[in-house]
Amino acid sequence: MKHEIAEALQGKSIVASHASLERAAKAYGEVLEKFCLEHELPSEWFAHPDHLAVKCADRDHYRSVVEQAKPYSREMTEVPLNGRFLATAKLADMLSLGKYGEIDWLEIMEPRPEMVGVDVVGVDHAEFYFADFETVIDELDIKNISFECQSNPAHAWVSFQIADNLELKLNDAPLDDVVEHELAEKTARIIWQRGRR
Repeated sequence: MKHEIAEALQGKSIVASHASLERAAKAYGEVLEKFCLEHELPSEWFAHPDHLAVKCADRDHYRSVVEQAKPYSREMTEVPLNGRFLATAKLADMLSLGKYGEIDWLEIMEPRPEMVGVDVVGVDHAEFYFADFETVIDELDIKNISFECQSNPAHAWVSFQIADNLELKLNDAPLDDVVEHELAEKTARIIWQRGRR
């Protein structure tokens, strides 16, 4: 990965401003484009871009990132999961993933307690909605691309590495549906809304 792309994707200041987040989204799109060309992945997998996810250094950094994201978000929710917190931000303005379209959701991830100091800080992955997992798994097997199938109560996904410390996830439910489900189940709560204190 080129130095300037790696610099845009990693570090504690990725979400310090909407502009730095835009640079990170664009850099992710460039890495994804290279990976897709190299492995000739089907374009239909990427027709529905869903969200970008960033990994924080620890709980204090997570809290700081949540605060930093508020000025360019419309609403934020938070859910506890596996001894950590995950926040989702519905962004006020779209982010471009280059040729892969635009997204208006950001996932902010506190690392699992055992991964503090181990996980790379910065962009962790992007997700696209493509629920035909059988097709994905068959294609990844043919191309000898290692992958994992994972799930939680709200959705499932297939994930695989597209570069060092950078994943792609194909999911069976867009993040807005996941957030709606978590709020209905009362596993998540709204932590901030624009115009409300």
